Amino acid sequence: MSKRSNIVGVITPQVLETLLTNSAVSWREDFKQCSFLEIRYDLFSNNANWPDLAEIILSIHPKAQLIGTIRLECDGGRTPDRAAKGRLIDWTQILQARVHPHWIDLEQDQLEVSADVLALASSKKVQVLASRHDFHKVPCFSELSQAVQAVRARKLGGFKIAAMSHESGDCQPLYRLAREESHGFKLFSAFAMGESGRNSREHSLLCGANLSYGALGAAVAPGQIEVCDMIQWLQKQRRKGSNA
Repeated sequence: MSKRSNIVGVITPQVLETLLTNSAVSWREDFKQCSFLEIRYDLFSNNANWPDLAEIILSIHPKAQLIGTIRLECDGGRTPDRAAKGRLIDWTQILQARVHPHWIDLEQDQLEVSADVLALASSKKVQVLASRHDFHKVPCFSELSQAVQAVRARKLGGFKIAAMSHESGDCQPLYRLAREESHGFKLFSAFAMGESGRNSREHSLLCGANLSYGALGAAVAPGQIEVCDMIQWLQKQRRKGSNA
């Protein structure tokens, strides 16, 4: 397991509302143990408020690294696919705010048409996590490896693959990818969605990935595990390592 394994807590409107109004919510301490938080901007209906979200969240958890995501419908989000190019306006407003995310997540298949967003991120010293989603299957290792190498050629800081599992053996290409292709990235995430891929969100961290996503309250992706359970699992693995 990577010594730098990180659990990402996903920030939705419901999560943020609970954090702001309920100091006794059961998962609040788990939230504060997340080293990364993903702001799912596309789930917040009023994009006029998007530039303020990073500052609000960091006021609650100042030590967190923030990943900003405006997810398209084709990748499981709410932003219409036809609005993909228009996200430059939103990213400009978000990244020009006094407080902004440390990372932004861009879909790998949108990188070719996102030169302006990449340039904007670079000018703000914001790193890019290139993401790939497959809601039908787990691609074969060679396809996954080619995707990683294409992102590495762009010298981006991170890579994420989330693919749909139908049976436990489907996860093996993702584990191999984490073992063989995670080098050189600051952040690397490779896990499966779906019930049969549920454990891959944790096991991938034993194989070389150093980033995995958990739920704060309700899950926002198939097979997502609650942050509290992932943190307990990580702590158990670290105790095993220290006793080895």
